[in-house]
Amino acid sequence: MIQLTRRKVVIAGAAAFVAAPLDPLSVTGVKAAAPQHHIVKVEGFAFVPDDLKVRVGDTVTWINCDIAPHTATALDTTWDTSTLEQGQSRKLVIIVEMSGPYFCQHHPMMRGKLTLQTD
Repeated sequence: MIQLTRRKVVIAGAAAFVAAPLDPLSVTGVKAAAPQHHIVKVEGFAFVPDDLKVRVGDTVTWINCDIAPHTATALDTTWDTSTLEQGQSRKLVIIVEMSGPYFCQHHPMMRGKLTLQTD
């Protein structure tokens, strides 16, 4: 028969607490959304969709479906996919600074927007 003392119970409880993974719900009261993967097609000299709602940590993949080369570049040029030839794609993980409008360096009339969701 195992003899449980108050000290053993306290030590076992503390060890279980330290070993338990941190659940965002227990800290904030709101479950954090899992990162999502989004696709933006570049086709017909347009970004589809042209206004994408994203969260920090999400991944966006731009796929060039046109014959012409394209980029997805922030208006302030802080981020860029570099040139995508037909059939090429590029993935970027969203950070706060990526929120806002972007364009194609080869075809400046092409515009898109990343809208950062915080809820």
